[in-house]
Amino acid sequence: MTARNTFTNNRPEFNFEPTPLTVLHPSPAKVSKWLISIQAISIAVTAVSFASVGAVYAWNVHVQKNFDQQYRKLETLKQSERQLIVANESLGHDLITNLDRLPVKLIREKPQQSIFIVPAAPSPIKAVPKDTSAKLFDPLGY
Repeated sequence: MTARNTFTNNRPEFNFEPTPLTVLHPSPAKVSKWLISIQAISIAVTAVSFASVGAVYAWNVHVQKNFDQQYRKLETLKQSERQLIVANESLGHDLITNLDRLPVKLIREKPQQSIFIVPAAPSPIKAVPKDTSAKLFDPLGY
């Protein structure tokens, strides 16, 4: 639209003349190609998202199954540990209660009856030759 200013009585008057509008319509071939490409991209994105959700779900199920198996193993090990502790304590209790019936009498250990081993003297440190050009090993052959 263009405006033409005219002044009458020192007041501006505006006369607007409409200009013809030109609407740009893309060709139907371009629109259909564009829509087909968008549809192909959305199908690919949907397929990838379904595949990733399936993979995450399968991994979650696998982890849960392994956790359940390991937890059952842990519980059986705890139960076995408790049974072994009970058996060990009952054997110790039986041994203490039946000390007077043993054929061999147990006596307390005295330091005079112990055997003490004297540690060996430390070996001297050998000096390493400073010749660095010498080979560390000789090849055995082929």
